[in-house]
Amino acid sequence: MTTASQKTLYRKLARNAAQIAADKKARDIAILDLLDKSAVAEFVVLATVESRPQMEAVAEEISRKFKEEGYPRLHSEGRDSGQWQVLDFGGMLVHILVEQARQFYGLDKLFHFAKKVVFTDAVPSPARPRKTPAKKKK
Repeated sequence: MTTASQKTLYRKLARNAAQIAADKKARDIAILDLLDKSAVAEFVVLATVESRPQMEAVAEEISRKFKEEGYPRLHSEGRDSGQWQVLDFGGMLVHILVEQARQFYGLDKLFHFAKKVVFTDAVPSPARPRKTPAKKKK
């Protein structure tokens, strides 16, 4: 049984992992809350990447930052596949997939019962110049 403080920690780690993935330009990021609904993990982060190098960059950055914060990765799978990597932080898993793998394996559908945690990419979009109305000449 996961304690309340562990659940809070895993939620924080999931949000941090999602933000790191977003900073590395991953897309379609989802945080799934599996609290008390799965023996697999309490939270799952799904992120889509465009290429193997981007997948590596996302995985390495999450692993590095979490290790610095005192939460080392317990296990990882798929580094050699180039299609899908899984990072295991105990009660929180990060799945980094290329589009074809995400579509094929359908993890979003597999975890259909999960609550989605609201995640808004905190990286602001480029500012667009505002159009100001032209002043009328007198």
